[in-house]
Amino acid sequence: PRIRHEAKPAPKNSPKKAGVPAAPPPPPPPLAPPLIMENLKNSLSPATQRKMGDKVLPAQEKNSRDQLLAAIRSSNLKQLKKVEVPKLLQ
Repeated sequence: PRIRHEAKPAPKNSPKKAGVPAAPPPPPPPLAPPLIMENLKNSLSPATQRKMGDKVLPAQEKNSRDQLLAAIRSSNLKQLKKVEVPKLLQ
């Protein structure tokens, strides 16, 4: 005789109770002080500079990561666009 295993229903992950409204999301963290932002910008050194020492490649030879970091370093918070974090990265 074969034993049949029945699939158990998956437990529901919603701890909500009927009639109880969901709690609002927490407020966003405060902005970092300007000094920390400057230190962060300065710490984003291009990989080409780290690997080659004082030799700096022309702009067309820089990789996309270095171009992105250069754009971040030259921008300020008012110029940056706020975007939603994708669900996979949360």
